[in-house]
Amino acid sequence: MPYDIKILEKAQNLITTDPEEIKKITEELLIAYNEIWQIYDQNKVSQYANLIYNKEKRAAQQLFFTEVDSKKRAKEDILENGKILEENYEMMPFEDFKLRFYSNGKIVTLVYDKLGPVGRNKSVLRSKGDSRKSYYSLFYKPTNSDEFILY
Repeated sequence: MPYDIKILEKAQNLITTDPEEIKKITEELLIAYNEIWQIYDQNKVSQYANLIYNKEKRAAQQLFFTEVDSKKRAKEDILENGKILEENYEMMPFEDFKLRFYSNGKIVTLVYDKLGPVGRNKSVLRSKGDSRKSYYSLFYKPTNSDEFILY
């Protein structure tokens, strides 16, 4: 195997059924989501690139991307249109969400928890315009850290 990715081996297991712990994790996660929301809403392309760099690097390793593949993906996703959000889109506020655990409690996210135009289990990080778009964001906490990091 050409890569050895051990991020989740060094991540905290956050899974809990304690309502107070769930509330605490959710509040901490909302801080991370708000930071990303600001980057999207204000179209801060360079901050976005920095934010997703490690995630994209890991994905490129896992998918056996060549350097050409990686550059093409970056160009199509960010550089070509120079925008994170498309024209006439705006970020929506966070509402009606719940905490969801993945990977044996080492990855967490917030999902929309209401039936309606958005649909249940969609990312709370979403925009509206001609249609709605969801931006899935998964997070983990490294061992001995209080900071959520984008997975």
